[in-house]
Amino acid sequence: MKVTASDIIKACSYDVGIGEVPLGSNNVIYNTKYYGRAVSGSNYDWCCVFLWYKFDECNASELFYDGEKTASCINLLDWFESQGVIYDIHEAEPGDIIFFDWNGNAIPDHVGIITEVKNGNIYTIEGNTGKGIVARKVYTKSDYSNILSICRPEYRKEVEDMDISKLTDEDILELIKRIRTVQAKQEPDDWSEDQREWAEKKKVVTGTGDSMGYKTFTTKEEVVSMLYSVKK
Repeated sequence: MKVTASDIIKACSYDVGIGEVPLGSNNVIYNTKYYGRAVSGSNYDWCCVFLWYKFDECNASELFYDGEKTASCINLLDWFESQGVIYDIHEAEPGDIIFFDWNGNAIPDHVGIITEVKNGNIYTIEGNTGKGIVARKVYTKSDYSNILSICRPEYRKEVEDMDISKLTDEDILELIKRIRTVQAKQEPDDWSEDQREWAEKKKVVTGTGDSMGYKTFTTKEEVVSMLYSVKK
């Protein structure tokens, strides 16, 4: 199941303060992961790489450049444009990817992720800031001229924003699967110990791994199967 915008923002927030060693070198853990080796020098800007790293870390790489790798703000913006997920700056939301144009030539120079939008201010977390670290930044309306594009990955909806009436059959089945997985991790209550011992000896119930799934929802199909096993 896809991650939510909150999931990505939380992951990025954990890295605030992480930076280059030494500062100004572009030698940073995100580049090392991306290139498979330690790199340094002016050819290795890492604002885009930082986002690639965090989406990959959250098992959501398909939301960033379709699961491929890019260290280029230009390539990333082109991809988002091809997905048709460009929004007006006044529609910005937490989790949106924000591109900056410092030179006024309509070419992206820098990229970050929006964490909050409040009273016209846009709050972000960005890698490869001027201080050579992952940092929180804030942009007021006077900075809007430097904002080139706002792009929105296809996150999973937050629970409070989810319109159940619009869930597809696939969404519902995935949600049920997730619920059953969580339930399976729950330990059964003591009062059912004798009944569980009997059921396991009779092979009325079976389990996967270390869990017998006693707390999971049971389908009619499973009930019929259990009754049939007793009849035999």
